[in-house]
Amino acid sequence: LTVDSRALDAQQLLEVIRSGKFADGTVWDPLHTALVESPVPVAGGGVADGLKADVIRNDPNRVEVKTVSTVPTILVLSANHYPGWRAYVDGQSVETLRVNYNLRGVALPAGNHEVSFVYFPKSVLIGGLISLSAASGLAFWYFGMSGQVRRLLQHRRGERI
Repeated sequence: LTVDSRALDAQQLLEVIRSGKFADGTVWDPLHTALVESPVPVAGGGVADGLKADVIRNDPNRVEVKTVSTVPTILVLSANHYPGWRAYVDGQSVETLRVNYNLRGVALPAGNHEVSFVYFPKSVLIGGLISLSAASGLAFWYFGMSGQVRRLLQHRRGERI
């Protein structure tokens, strides 16, 4: 959990990461300051007491963390930011932040929270819909054709349809 953030463009982010210093010469401490692409309301500097983050679950497609904080913070995971990750704080969908150029994070208000990151890209949803449509089409075709074949065989044997 970090209590400070600095909004910088991509080039400035990389320069701070490479040099370890901001343009004004101050040293960047990644344990206390998150580098983000747009302003995030957090405590605004310094070190806050009572910050705690416990990873409860760490699966390939899901990460769950319980946090405790007396001030607004940014939870930073040491995991790559990648499209398709969705974040939830106390069950409510929130924006997933790109932190420190390529890490995943989320802004948190003060208090105790349950944070979930779930990987569910749109491509999986679209692929599932296409597969379901194809399977439905094949099922309709198969059962439709089997009925026609059955009627054709009954007709050839002289059975009543």
